[in-house]
Amino acid sequence: MKEKNKGTVIVKRWNEKLEFFTDLEDQERICYQEGVRNFDFDFNLGVYPLENFKNWTKVSDFISEKTIKRLEPISRNKTIVSQSMREKSATFAGK
Repeated sequence: MKEKNKGTVIVKRWNEKLEFFTDLEDQERICYQEGVRNFDFDFNLGVYPLENFKNWTKVSDFISEKTIKRLEPISRNKTIVSQSMREKSATFAGK
């Protein structure tokens, strides 16, 4: 990422019912961000394949905010609903 974005930690919560990521309250988000920066969660991680580390470091520096915005859904909270779910919804609504 560009230098101004280095150290940015994005924290979201998966909402199983709504099937998309939601924002956290400020206090909880900040707590997780600090935990990431302090490596508080690393003890739960598996061993990273060090033979890939150098390459990942090189290529991840090219991930810009523009790229993230381009890949992110327009509404930022898109879900994919199957045809059968749409049909059930329409039937339930009396359509």
